[in-house]
Amino acid sequence: MLIELIIDPNLFEFSFNPSFFILLILSLVIYSIQASFEELFFRGYLMQGIGMITQKPVIPLLVTSALFAIGHFFNGSDVFSGVGIVVSMFIFGLTLGIITLAENSLETAMGIHIANNIFVTIIINNTGVFERLPSLLTVGADSSLIIPSFILLPILLFFVLRKNWGKLKILSKKRYKSGKIGKSNQLLCSNCKTMNPGFSNFCMECGEKIYVEYASTGKKTLAFLIDTLFLLFLSVILLIPIIKINLIYPEVSADLLAFMWILLDILLFFLYFMFLDKKGQTLGKILMKIQVVNESDYKTINYKQSLMRNLLLLVDLIPYPLPGILAIIFSAKSPKKQRIGDMAAGTLVIKK
Repeated sequence: MLIELIIDPNLFEFSFNPSFFILLILSLVIYSIQASFEELFFRGYLMQGIGMITQKPVIPLLVTSALFAIGHFFNGSDVFSGVGIVVSMFIFGLTLGIITLAENSLETAMGIHIANNIFVTIIINNTGVFERLPSLLTVGADSSLIIPSFILLPILLFFVLRKNWGKLKILSKKRYKSGKIGKSNQLLCSNCKTMNPGFSNFCMECGEKIYVEYASTGKKTLAFLIDTLFLLFLSVILLIPIIKINLIYPEVSADLLAFMWILLDILLFFLYFMFLDKKGQTLGKILMKIQVVNESDYKTINYKQSLMRNLLLLVDLIPYPLPGILAIIFSAKSPKKQRIGDMAAGTLVIKK
């Protein structure tokens, strides 16, 4: 807010008046009740309930964050601002959910939520969201104050968890029942062909090492960068026929052609990762000598798993101004070097 105030002071208006003190008292009382209830419901009741059903912390984290965000859609004055608020609230809900899981309590999330609501009411009032309030400052609808939401998560997590990053291990945990360890959870020894339990490090028959080595965060990041550069090259190739169509048929809207090109690029990006991850390796993974496998038996993943891990790239690439910071943090701190997409899909990236 301070940066934006320096860049364009005309966006802000000093709107303080004596009614501010009434607003302050009401905010302290009402938001303490309202925000605490939301945390009890979303990060308490729903997260525990869905967690008991799915047995994976990542799934209730994402589901409750999405439900929390959708509920804020009508806070916007139009569809565009509503969607912006949903995106912002999804990231905010994700932040509070991770903190709740890591600390196994709601107190910190409640405090952050209450403080946030009080701030956006008594300090800064956006005329595009609320009616005019006697806040200290009023900002116009053209403000880009939603942007900080994209950098909130890594900064907030750093301050809350900086002394104990090991707390994030809770996000990679999954409860198993002993009866579920069957053939699909077994590993084949390459030496004597004996089947071993999926959690084995050495063959129980001949002692051959069957332990797999997880791919490092650095190797995975380099592999993704190589894939991105390759996809950018393919994107330029896709642009050639679009330009030709524009030259041959000038009456066709340039905006429509640009939209088609962007849509094709998004489709190419998603299908590239989905189908090649199903096979185990993209171009980047081949060069880095790593591959995607099933978490339980280290075999090739199925299309459902590939779809899940690549859909969740939307989350792993947060914050978008510096794509992938969230994925790097999770990969570096999780026991199996998994990003959120891997945790939800039950997949691993290992050295080939």
